[in-house]
Amino acid sequence: MGLCVLNLGKFMNKIIILLVISVAFGASANNTKSCPECITFTQPKESICEGWEFKIEPDMQITDSDLTKEKAIEALKWLTENIDKKGHLYSYGKENRLKVVKGFILKSDFIGAEPQDKEDARSFYCNWLRGKGFWYD
Repeated sequence: MGLCVLNLGKFMNKIIILLVISVAFGASANNTKSCPECITFTQPKESICEGWEFKIEPDMQITDSDLTKEKAIEALKWLTENIDKKGHLYSYGKENRLKVVKGFILKSDFIGAEPQDKEDARSFYCNWLRGKGFWYD
């Protein structure tokens, strides 16, 4: 019985640690993605999200050109080599590389979508780009 309680305690500690990490990343993401002092800008012509309004500093915004197959492969390689590195800068580096991979997948889904699914795929991509498509700095 004592061993069972001990294992449950270790399990709960891991859950608490994961929740703290999740909240910490969520809080920093919410503070970065939108800010009252940021300017609102409209996505340029010929971008996938043309006409969508984003409220973030433009230099923090991930763009269509950041989300290429080559950059996604490079991000996966970097992650493979650095996934277990510790420290603040590595944490942001990992998050930024994951965003390149996620964004590339959503962009590819839009590009390869059947005509009847094109607008849904655009909406998924643009909502992600507007809400989470920014660099951690």
